Amino acid sequence: MLTQLLLRFLVIIWSFLFLLECAIVEARLIDGSDNNVIDPTAGAPQQPFLRSISSLNFNSDLSPVTSPTDFLGLNPNGSTTIKCTDKVPPGMYPMPRCISNIMCSYHVQPYDFNKLSSYRSFRRTNHFITFFGQFIVGDIALSKSTNPTYPIFLPADDPLYNPNSNSTDITSPYQINVPFLPANRSDGNNDTNPATRNPLLSGKNLVTPFLDLNNIYGTSDQDAIDRLRNTSSNRGKLKTSIINGEHYPPKNISTGKYIWDNMDT
Repeated sequence: MLTQLLLRFLVIIWSFLFLLECAIVEARLIDGSDNNVIDPTAGAPQQPFLRSISSLNFNSDLSPVTSPTDFLGLNPNGSTTIKCTDKVPPGMYPMPRCISNIMCSYHVQPYDFNKLSSYRSFRRTNHFITFFGQFIVGDIALSKSTNPTYPIFLPADDPLYNPNSNSTDITSPYQINVPFLPANRSDGNNDTNPATRNPLLSGKNLVTPFLDLNNIYGTSDQDAIDRLRNTSSNRGKLKTSIINGEHYPPKNISTGKYIWDNMDT
C-alpha cells in the first residue's frame, strides 16, 4: 500500500515538473531571434556573417590583396592581355579565374573513359545533389548582390572563353576575347561607399542560420501571412502561380519574378 502511494506521488511530481518545464520553455521566433540569451539578435536576418578565421582580404599591412587585373578598373572596355602563364608581380596574387581553372579542371582527355570514370561519385549521387545542396545553402545563408559590378577578369589564355585563335578546337560555345564575367559583390554591413573596393567588407545574412525552410515559409510573420500564403481563399496554403495548368511558385505581380522568401529570383 505504501509503495503504491509513493509511486503515485512520484508520478504526480514528475507530471507537474514536466508540465512546468513545458510552460517555461521559450521558442525562437520565426525570424530566428531570441535563440541566444546573451545576444537575442543572433540568428536574425540582416546580421553580419561571422568570421571563424581572420579575414584574408588584406595583407599584414592592411593593404588590399590585389591581382594583376585589379588595376583595369570596375568597368573595363576591352579584354586583358594578361595570361595565367605570366609571372605574377611581387606583392600580388594570381587572377581568381586562373586559380579556379586549375582547381576545377579534370586534366583528362574527352574520350578517356577510364580516367573520367574515376571522377564519378562513389556514393552514386548525380547532379541533383548539386541543386539540393544549393537549396540547403539558401536556407542558412543568403545575401543580396546589388552593389556595382565587380568583374571577374578572364585571362587572355582562358581555355573556355578565350581559346587560342590558332586552335582548331571549336567546342567552346563562347566568343573569343570575352573580357570578364559579370558579377556583383554582396551587400555588406559597412558599405560606406559601395563603388569602392572595401577589403574589410562583411556580408549580411538575409535569412536565419537554421534549417527551418525559411526560404519557403519566410523570415517574418508578415512574409508567412501576406507574402507567401493565400489567406483569402485557400485556407492559408502556400501561394502558387498557374502556368499551362501546372502549379509553380508564386510570382511578384510587379516584376514577374518568382517569390523566394524575402527576395525575388
